Amino acid sequence: DKLLKFLNSRGIGARIYYRKPLYEMKLFKSPGLKKIFNNTQQASAEVLSLPMHPFLKEKDISFIAKNIKDFYK
Repeated sequence: DKLLKFLNSRGIGARIYYRKPLYEMKLFKSPGLKKIFNNTQQASAEVLSLPMHPFLKEKDISFIAKNIKDFYK
């Protein structure tokens, strides 16, 4: 969450799209799915979506990468 806030404060549209594991979502709730989707708990806690689209310019990619590096310094 700290990295997300850091990137957003610099105008980088990072997001967390799936805060809940798949097996906890109403659509997928069913006995036994937790075993099938066993990695979703970890993924929902760790995955951060960065801006990615066909029109992203090289300078934007460099800006995003630089800010991620700066966060971890």
